[in-house]
Amino acid sequence: KDQLKELKNLGNLQKRYFIGKNVSDAKLLSADGEKLKFSAISKKPVITYTWSLFAENHKLHHHLINELRNKYPEISFIAVNIDEEDTKLWKKSIENFGYDKAFEYQIRDRKNERYLYKSFIDKVLIIDNRGNIVQNRLNLEDPNFENKILQFLKYF
Repeated sequence: KDQLKELKNLGNLQKRYFIGKNVSDAKLLSADGEKLKFSAISKKPVITYTWSLFAENHKLHHHLINELRNKYPEISFIAVNIDEEDTKLWKKSIENFGYDKAFEYQIRDRKNERYLYKSFIDKVLIIDNRGNIVQNRLNLEDPNFENKILQFLKYF
């Protein structure tokens, strides 16, 4: 019974991130402690990637994203931390690893879904400037990742 409930909850969570879904009202916390909605982050198209302190590749992924951020300034690249631990650990990690606070966010108000987000480590979304998910099956380590960014930019 518990496994079935967990699968249903995970399915419901995944539905929120289907192509075409709007994430403008998604609740985030900035590294400065400001509570905001996704729509307040950028008026440009956005590429989000989720990360966890407990995933070894987060340093590599932040490095890759910084390179892409410099190469494609017409896109906002933001990191979304999904750890369910307290915010102090996340903020300390940003400082310790030298991540740019301007691009770091954490999901907030997850309530009883917190444990489900572990299934979203390394999730990459391309979101248009209206908050609609355009692409949801990307991997930062895919050799064609940059080509997919270029395909996306053709529409903007």
